[in-house]
Amino acid sequence: MKSYILCFSSGMGTQKELIAYLEQIPEIVNWRGELTNCFFLVSDENANKLTELLRKVSNAKGEFIICEASENRQGYLSKDGWRILRDKHLPGG
Repeated sequence: MKSYILCFSSGMGTQKELIAYLEQIPEIVNWRGELTNCFFLVSDENANKLTELLRKVSNAKGEFIICEASENRQGYLSKDGWRILRDKHLPGG
């Protein structure tokens, strides 16, 4: 499993719309909305495949980027935000 960061423009839709898209992609095994216009994703797929899958379920034309969250990371997040990036799951998940 790999952790990814998805950042998206408002042209992709609202946070609620993005959640609906993510819920349609079984290859995304876990996700967390942590920051405005940003989700953390967990998947066995690569960023190219995840981009393809997101475009398939979304008719939005907005911009977005999906990048693998490597070990070289730092910032200020909640404990659950760090946990999904590090351990690939959340409490109870």
